[in-house]
Amino acid sequence: AFTLPQSKGIYALITVDTPSCKEPLGGKATIKVVAGKAPFQYELFNPATGSYLKGVHARSEDTLQLAGLSIGDYIVRVRDAAGEEVTRRFKLSYPNTLLVDLGPDKELSASNSIELDATRLIPANTPATYQWQSSYGYTSTEGKINVTESGIYRVQVTNTQGCVFTD
Repeated sequence: AFTLPQSKGIYALITVDTPSCKEPLGGKATIKVVAGKAPFQYELFNPATGSYLKGVHARSEDTLQLAGLSIGDYIVRVRDAAGEEVTRRFKLSYPNTLLVDLGPDKELSASNSIELDATRLIPANTPATYQWQSSYGYTSTEGKINVTESGIYRVQVTNTQGCVFTD
């Protein structure tokens, strides 16, 4: 939980539960007004998707619970009956996200090999599984591979929650 900055006498607390890759719309935000003059107007906006939610609650102890939120940046605005307003931004992201980036495309010469490393941006001792595939049928479950045949190589990295990250 964190407290939104004070305006002129209106406070609000926000707690969030992040979505997961298994439940991409499983994010939640709970907004509780602990000061200000009722009734309260609540607005939640996600600039990336254009989604907009709005509500009115009559008592200061009321809590607005918003569910079905996806990953992204959000803006919360709470306005009380006296016109006092507080605005705050928060972000929902998947927990335990793995960054998988093999770098720029490379050309393979006839007599050389290229190492492709899906582990290079993943912290050591982070549990993950790897699944490589190429356009000509190559497969591997190693984190790093040496490529001797030209083609398109893709890797899927799966974390312990079952989230899949690709390059």
